[in-house]
Amino acid sequence: RLSCLPIVALFIMLYCSCEQNNGDQGSKLDDVVTNVATDVTPFSATLNGIINNYSVGEITRGQYGFLYTTESTIDAVGAELLFKQYAAEGSASGCKVAYVTKIESDNSFSYVLKNIQPETTVYYCTLFVTKDNKTLIGGIQSVSTLPYTPNIAALSDKLSIGAMRATLFVEVDMGGAERKNCEIGFMYSVSEDNLNESVKCSQTEDEGVYSVELNYLTGNTTYYYNFYLYNKITKTYYNTAIQSFTTVNPDNYAVDLGLSVKWASCDLGADDPLSKGLYLSWGSLIQKQNGELSAYEHYKDNAYVDIGSNISGTEYDAVKKYWGGKWRMPTK
Repeated sequence: RLSCLPIVALFIMLYCSCEQNNGDQGSKLDDVVTNVATDVTPFSATLNGIINNYSVGEITRGQYGFLYTTESTIDAVGAELLFKQYAAEGSASGCKVAYVTKIESDNSFSYVLKNIQPETTVYYCTLFVTKDNKTLIGGIQSVSTLPYTPNIAALSDKLSIGAMRATLFVEVDMGGAERKNCEIGFMYSVSEDNLNESVKCSQTEDEGVYSVELNYLTGNTTYYYNFYLYNKITKTYYNTAIQSFTTVNPDNYAVDLGLSVKWASCDLGADDPLSKGLYLSWGSLIQKQNGELSAYEHYKDNAYVDIGSNISGTEYDAVKKYWGGKWRMPTK
């Protein structure tokens, strides 16, 4: 008879531990179960839970979701106390709630927690507030977001250069970050020590490849540049090494027509005889989308500004500005 007592005690102990199990899948005896997180990235994780012993209709007449905290000073014990305080009082400092509106036929549901810092531990538990305002929570789980290791590399083999223009490409692996949370840009200058011009890059048709188009460059000039990736969540920049390119020497376009000076074989802004160049107003240095008089810089107070009838080689001569050397626009 005495030998039977340990067996009874063991049965009671096993039954109690089953009721209190807060492991990966919880217990079928639990009404609210917190499951392991999935689809973990450096900035997000999918939290999973399930509610047992209630119909979908009963669940949707209440509220369900997750309690979580990203506070770095809180451990598993602190998180459990925090969530219990929320369940009892309806609020707790450092505790956040994410409600869900979609539930599966097996009573499971999930929530994608976004915009977390990389390598951050998140403690969470499933939450269910019944229609009669009874608050139930599941066991505590934790998940740590991954390290953030983006990669950005200039594609020098795709570089396209003219006398006044350049098109450059970069390949970007955002390391699990969302595109909307990243800015991909380009810095350049004629000085290697002062890249002071910034341009945002545009996505190409190729996956992960971005490009930038530069115009109004100066011919036969060396430009230094790098690409950058800025992550808005971590507020950090990732840069390629500084590289350089040299625009085409406009002297390459000179042809001898048997006149007193050589002429260009193409229009300003073009790089071959068949390409379209710039369409500039008299004395303008930049082509404008708006051809209205109000956009013309040499028209003020309802009158034209007199810049001269011959601006060849002057400050108003776009050829002189961009091609340099002895180049100028024709005289009359």
